[in-house]
Amino acid sequence: MSDPTNQPLDKSAISWHHPRETPPYTPNLVTLVPDQVDSHLYTISTLRTTLNNSWAIKDSFATLDLETLGFKVLFEARWLWLDPNRSLYNSASSIKWSRVRDEPDLERWEHKWRTYQDTDIPRMFPSRLINLEDVSIIAGRDDLSENSPIIAGFITCRSEGVIGISNLFGPSGREDEIRAGATKFVRDTEADSPIVDYEGVGSEELAAAERVGYEAVGPLRVWVC
Repeated sequence: MSDPTNQPLDKSAISWHHPRETPPYTPNLVTLVPDQVDSHLYTISTLRTTLNNSWAIKDSFATLDLETLGFKVLFEARWLWLDPNRSLYNSASSIKWSRVRDEPDLERWEHKWRTYQDTDIPRMFPSRLINLEDVSIIAGRDDLSENSPIIAGFITCRSEGVIGISNLFGPSGREDEIRAGATKFVRDTEADSPIVDYEGVGSEELAAAERVGYEAVGPLRVWVC
């Protein structure tokens, strides 16, 4: 998987970690295996010597207990899996989806994403993302006319035989339609690949994904200090 932040990234078979400050919403450590807890704790202790401000850990299997180290749980989530052969329970959607292919459209996409995040952070999505082979930024509109505004969106990332969906957003009350439409678009453009994602425990987005046909297959947890 590409690193969209373009930050220095140390990779191993058990984790990825950024030894320096990262952009908002980007963890400094992502665990890749459920065991190797001692190794993860060693990496955390190493990162603490170089990171002074608040930083985050994506505990991908919810196997770490970091409260005694001064971390707190930011949120709990569930991994989602959709087998390519599984029929969707609900695929109805009037939203029209298309790939973002130029800088002006990317700016419009990020502006709408920000409205749903309710944030004024610096720009998150650089224009180089448009040209990455394994990353696609997708915009949703009520129609595909030239001046139709973006109302929804998501990002896909291709990695090791799966398609990851992230940053899914759209109007409240249309969660099922947004999830169904995004899923159908990915299936139409990425045939025969399973789809993975995660959503927060107890969220309407998680419930919508399950109503569409995704399976909740395991926990994850994000820690901050």
